[in-house]
Amino acid sequence: MPAYSQDFAEEVKQNIDIVEVISEYLELKRTGKNYKGLCPFHQEKTPSFTVNPQNQFYYCFGCGAGGDVYSFLMEIENITFFEGLKLLAGRAGLELPNRSKYEKRLDDRREKIFEINQLAAKFYNYLLLEEDVAEKAVVYLNNRGFMEEDLKKFYLGFAPDRWDSLINFLSRKGYERSELLEAGLVLTGKNNSIYDRFRNRIIFPIFNIRDEVIAFGARIVDSNVKNSPKYLNSPETIIFNKSKNLYGLNWAREELRRTDSAIIMEGYTDVIRAHKQGLKNAVASLGTSLTLEQAKLLDRYVSTVYIAYDADTAGGKATVRGLEILKNAGLNVKVIQLPADKDPDDFINQEGKEKFTELMEDAPGLIDYKINQIVGKNNFNDSDIKVELSRKLIKLLAGISDPVEREVYTQRVSTKIEINAGLLRREVEKMNKKDKNYRNRYTKNTNKTNIPVSINKLEAKILKAFIDYPGYRGFIIEELNPGDFKGKYNRLAEKLWSESSKNLQELLASFEEEKIKKRFMEITVMEKMDISQNMLKSWVRKLKEYNRCGKKLSLFHALEEDRKINLDRLNNFLVDFHRLSIDQGKEGL
Repeated sequence: MPAYSQDFAEEVKQNIDIVEVISEYLELKRTGKNYKGLCPFHQEKTPSFTVNPQNQFYYCFGCGAGGDVYSFLMEIENITFFEGLKLLAGRAGLELPNRSKYEKRLDDRREKIFEINQLAAKFYNYLLLEEDVAEKAVVYLNNRGFMEEDLKKFYLGFAPDRWDSLINFLSRKGYERSELLEAGLVLTGKNNSIYDRFRNRIIFPIFNIRDEVIAFGARIVDSNVKNSPKYLNSPETIIFNKSKNLYGLNWAREELRRTDSAIIMEGYTDVIRAHKQGLKNAVASLGTSLTLEQAKLLDRYVSTVYIAYDADTAGGKATVRGLEILKNAGLNVKVIQLPADKDPDDFINQEGKEKFTELMEDAPGLIDYKINQIVGKNNFNDSDIKVELSRKLIKLLAGISDPVEREVYTQRVSTKIEINAGLLRREVEKMNKKDKNYRNRYTKNTNKTNIPVSINKLEAKILKAFIDYPGYRGFIIEELNPGDFKGKYNRLAEKLWSESSKNLQELLASFEEEKIKKRFMEITVMEKMDISQNMLKSWVRKLKEYNRCGKKLSLFHALEEDRKINLDRLNNFLVDFHRLSIDQGKEGL
């Protein structure tokens, strides 16, 4: 958190109800003093997302997402801390204080580009709807089945076939050359002149989740024009990164959550057509090679992703790599198989929503799709072809880490290419043994402790008292040390003991290691209890007793294992054992 905004950020938080903010994104239900709901950052059926209104924190016990109201907005809206601060300050009716020159300059630049993009979108939309210069574009769109209400709803526009239409419009609004260049709407020409990037093109504004225009896509009107790409897009700017965004997400967000599925298409008109026909969970990938950032973005909303690219695109290597990224992100991937000469726009327009839904129902999973891609229409009567394709399929099977899933597909491949399943298994095993890490693939240490669940709960209660009741910290530190916490909270205890003078917000800001921060959030969002001093003493006594019993048990095992122990060592063992027994008998806090 920037130093300049720390005090003000706290003031904003004190005037904001975190429950009210989060409730705008998901349904929360009261459970005792806390609130629970389905986590917006991963897919789940049982609510594990907890909001603690007293401490103003949230934590998901499923995926580990947690933090304060700023963290929530930054994660769900994909915005910076300062953008979140501005949103919440406005909501609280508070005016922002002075900022550092650099941060003010950066924020001003971002705001300026948002303004320029919004005005450009308005300019293009006005020309498309109101001016004769866009007649060809309107006719083209009407012939494709996109009527005036669609042009308005999706805010489509038209860039005229002139070099300076947008430049003149924005210059009259007071924007400078450098600002237009930074927004990516103009290019530099000869003699350092500038000219409009988009000319004689239909414009598709690209929105973020808050319905702000962050970039543009542009399609040529006259396909017969030579040496001109069919589509042009905005370059990346300080408000637009195509690998982190999806076209149509602003319109699809609610339907994604409702259906728990997304349909990823390639083009802008594919998405518009789908929404027009009632397939409102469609988005476009802004390029056929899907990215990890887009996979994470989708994973916030859905568990299943349908890929609806045309046949040529779907078979490309870049596309298949993107599908792997989706699968590795934990998404269930299915590939809609369109007829060879159709893209989603054409198919939905000609066949309708129902037929497209049938294709979705029949869509194979990613592994089945890959098998079909390898097998294709090849002649398996040709021995050479059969051997070559079998090797490819064995490699595919070897890459499936889940043994049950691999067995299912081994059987399926065996039937498909008429090769004995046992032989396939042996070949897969041979291939996997070549991998030097194979032996560890299913035998990784799970790092589970042998600490009873009840002790973990007891440790959590003591640390909860430490966090929520600063007045008890001195007593807890005097009676216990971090080494007394044997379970998953050991390293958190070390951190809290070393930072005992800090308040809740300062503690949160001090965590650098994500794992310790998650443990802190787990405890912080627990419902605040009324903890008396006697209750705390009882918990401390129980933890000490558990630790003493553990030490005595260790001594017993050591004696049992060391059959040839000498008298001095035996005497030391007995003294330690006796001391622990005396401590246990006289314990009273």
